[in-house]
Amino acid sequence: LVGQGPALFLLHGNGGSSKDFKRQIAYLKKDFQLILMDTRDHGRSNNQSTVLDFETIIYDMNLILTHERIETTSLLGFSDGANIALKFAVTFPEKCQRLIGISPNLTFDHLKKKHQIVSTKLFWLAENLLHSTKLKRVLSLAQEDLNLTPAELRKLEAPTLIIMGDRDIVSPENMKELVAPLPKGELFILKNSGHSILRFRSKEIKPLILNFLQEKK
Repeated sequence: LVGQGPALFLLHGNGGSSKDFKRQIAYLKKDFQLILMDTRDHGRSNNQSTVLDFETIIYDMNLILTHERIETTSLLGFSDGANIALKFAVTFPEKCQRLIGISPNLTFDHLKKKHQIVSTKLFWLAENLLHSTKLKRVLSLAQEDLNLTPAELRKLEAPTLIIMGDRDIVSPENMKELVAPLPKGELFILKNSGHSILRFRSKEIKPLILNFLQEKK
């Protein structure tokens, strides 16, 4: 835990770690109590299980909240972390105050074709050349569908801001399909931006993040 104020859970992307938010932590810790978790098989976290999936990760999150006696939290997730945030908010709606998802994707098929091909090739390498069970688990998570239906998304009452680049790994059309069912969903598309928004567009998203999190109900 870092900082003081309302709780804010930071969720990194596939293959990353909580350090991916270093540019955001610098200002967020002034107003929020940040929960920094390296998901299983990432960063400083190991994995005693043979599997890695969204269900396991969101229940890890819930265990942390219970242990720290935090009843509710806002969520800020990037890429797979944004997928995890959506899954958590639908599963534990009573614990989610606000949600910011940067470049999520509902299904593997929602990724642009070239990114699907790269992910599939990397998985093949991990399985057949590197023989890395850990890397296989991580790459398998990148290909896992969220399995959230429009009906489930319609029940997500937490205000939700989705941020993406106009040249992201998901097309704006597919992202609009994700946002459409959300009762309090907003979509912001950064112009001339790819997927690495945390790193290369940190200045532009700072006011978006702060204004949304501090917006009065």
